[in-house]
Amino acid sequence: MRTLSTVLCAIDLSASAKDVANEALRFAEQLGGVPVVLLYAFEPRAQPTSDGPIGEPSELAEANARVRLDAFVSQLTGGGVSMRSIVREGPPIETILEVAQAEGADLIVIGTSGRTGLRRAIMGSVAEGVIRRSSMSVLVVRPLET
Repeated sequence: MRTLSTVLCAIDLSASAKDVANEALRFAEQLGGVPVVLLYAFEPRAQPTSDGPIGEPSELAEANARVRLDAFVSQLTGGGVSMRSIVREGPPIETILEVAQAEGADLIVIGTSGRTGLRRAIMGSVAEGVIRRSSMSVLVVRPLET
């Protein structure tokens, strides 16, 4: 069996993201305390200017995302596992794959929203895109029923 060195957990800060992150931490702990990198990748927002919208990264948006991610991390239970968090602005699928590669991740853990039908066809699925394009293993965590 192959030994893992790093787990990348991609989250979206939705209601079910805590379940996804805690599952990644539990999994990493069962593997002997493999470090976890928690990634929040968010879409760039167009910023209006006199010349029209631009898609440049916003320092304010990234700072706000960092505050939200730090608050999120403080709610996790990751006893015995080294964890750090990263915020990146960019298209989620590409950003997740780029960070996984840069961090030397052996496994990507990602949640699925469970969308179906027209809503999924229109909005797509980040999890599905990561699965299709990743050269490493991907563990998909379904949200817990409430």
